[in-house]
Amino acid sequence: MLSITGEKGGARNVCFLFALFLIASIPTSKAGMNVLSVFSLIAVMSFPFVLKCQKDKHVAILFLIVYATFSIFALAFHGDIDDFFIFLQKNSFLLVIPALSVCCKNDEFLDRALYVFVFFCLVASIKSIFDALLLESGSAVRVTGFLDYSRHLNALLLGFCISIVCYFKIKKNRAFFASAIFLILISVFISGTRGAWIAFTASFLFFILKYEKRMVMRSMLFLSVVVLLLAIFKTDSLLYALDRAVSIFNLDTDISNMQRLSMWAGGLNYLKYCIEFSPVKFFLGSGMYSSSYEYYSYLDSLPAAISEQYKFGGDYLGGTDFHSAVLDLVIKSGFVYGVSLILSIVSVLYFSLKGAMRESNISAIVATYLVGVLFMSPFYSLYQDYSSFTIAFSVALFFSQYMRLDFKDES
Repeated sequence: MLSITGEKGGARNVCFLFALFLIASIPTSKAGMNVLSVFSLIAVMSFPFVLKCQKDKHVAILFLIVYATFSIFALAFHGDIDDFFIFLQKNSFLLVIPALSVCCKNDEFLDRALYVFVFFCLVASIKSIFDALLLESGSAVRVTGFLDYSRHLNALLLGFCISIVCYFKIKKNRAFFASAIFLILISVFISGTRGAWIAFTASFLFFILKYEKRMVMRSMLFLSVVVLLLAIFKTDSLLYALDRAVSIFNLDTDISNMQRLSMWAGGLNYLKYCIEFSPVKFFLGSGMYSSSYEYYSYLDSLPAAISEQYKFGGDYLGGTDFHSAVLDLVIKSGFVYGVSLILSIVSVLYFSLKGAMRESNISAIVATYLVGVLFMSPFYSLYQDYSSFTIAFSVALFFSQYMRLDFKDES
């Protein structure tokens, strides 16, 4: 099924080993993702010469061209050389996709990859739970695993989707996946992160409505029991979580919501300004590094009464992070790159539900996960961040199955 050296073993096993280390690092280590993304670059650059499958060659060449083209745009049109280097680093996930998709075409590697990823999500969940136990009672500090909360929770979302598909559809090693589901949900709950709660709820609802309709009544019964228990055992932690959940709809006094609305309004007005006065920045971006300076300069140019509306505690919000995946992506890397990337993700979701792919368990994992990602995207900058490595792994899973299809037979 897969040949890199022309025979099994040797270089192929080395590639598999590096790929497994990369997958293990996604829920646990930024350093691991940085170092092992270099492996992806080397591997993908060699694919056109060493792979036998033409489809795999074409996918590798496509992602190399996209990565190189927009990197050149960053070098040529953004204001600082750091824009170029940060773009190379933050968008190296584009190289992870073809590298992992080739590896995951091997069924034995694919099984190991799923187990490795879920296992390290389990480790990250346990780490966050342990950290929570060390906090003082009533503390509102967010607890996560080894990464920042949005990266941690995005990885756990994919681990959760793999686990529920393996538990309910594949029905192998159910004790392991049941443990993973339980501990991941605890980690998500204690994080107090509302965007993640929305994303996990959306993914689970999509899964049961699309793939496991018989679970609808059971889920409603379970939810009723949980609500009843929450009403009986009103602990400080549960009351805090309930307040956090209700605050999602509070746009007038909740500080976090007000800050996000301020950043989103400022970012949208900056894009309108770019359309009128600097179309190149709108279409090709203000730069991964320079965008904060450009954004703050724009706000400083506004009348004082207006610019003050975008400040909290005397400082501007946004610039380095707009807490919105789409807005952050378009401002930093441009409308062209942003639309291309978002349409690609939506296309993967669409084709996961179409034709021969709709019967695949991998398709169920990918579709369930991407639904959650789309619900999480308005709240966190996921698309040019370490979170994008999780998305890249899910897309690689899709390609590993999609490229096996005979397109003439697909309906």
